[in-house]
Amino acid sequence: MTLLKRSRIFALLCVLGFASVSTLAQVQSLQVGYTDANLIIAQLPEYRTVMEQLQRLAEGGQAEYEQLIQDFQTELNDYQKKQALLSPEARTAREERLTAQQGDIQKFLSDKEQELGQRELELLSPLLEKVQNAINDVASEKGLNLVLTAQSAGNPVILYADQEMDITPDVMDKLGIEPPTDAASQ
Repeated sequence: MTLLKRSRIFALLCVLGFASVSTLAQVQSLQVGYTDANLIIAQLPEYRTVMEQLQRLAEGGQAEYEQLIQDFQTELNDYQKKQALLSPEARTAREERLTAQQGDIQKFLSDKEQELGQRELELLSPLLEKVQNAINDVASEKGLNLVLTAQSAGNPVILYADQEMDITPDVMDKLGIEPPTDAASQ
């Protein structure tokens, strides 16, 4: 190996070594915290009001749904009793009407689910924003570079963390809410 090649390899190794030391220093200075935003949101007094509104909306839809089912069942029972007496054309017409009723029921369910989901998003958005702002404030006050969520469906969950890194009580304090008792949070 020539001297030129050796010096290039040495220079490359030095650059890589300094980059590794620099990256290691950045990782070591990284300040991380975690919180359970779902727990915080569930403790907000406004959350109970939102859930009550959504419950009333769902109950109203349930009553309409039950009436549609009852009407369909009445129509179906009537058809089944008279089926043998109906002409083929009348039978086909009644079957098409029953099929259309089933489609209407499915559409009703789909529309109500979509309406309920949209209303939930509308009602929860201010709460989510409020909690996020409190998380941002606490993270800034504690000098954190990164805040993880302790629990989130579909995302990795923290398997171990030092309790001192948990900023959930600080976020709750920032929002003026009391943390749940240990039995209620588990």
